[in-house]
Amino acid sequence: MIKQRTILEVKIGERLYELHCGADSPLGELHDALMRMKGFTVDRMISAHREEQEQAEKQVNCDVC
Repeated sequence: MIKQRTILEVKIGERLYELHCGADSPLGELHDALMRMKGFTVDRMISAHREEQEQAEKQVNCDVC
């Protein structure tokens, strides 16, 4: 089987990020997919930030004791 794909590449620093799409992917669907990925990423960042804050608060509370 032969498939045609579109690959979007972005280099940030030393890392190369790729997004593989079907050649016939509509731009609107690509936008929707990117927004879902962004939402997932933001949720993970918020969760990690909350965990860091909780750890910092525990550390401060233990230092005060």
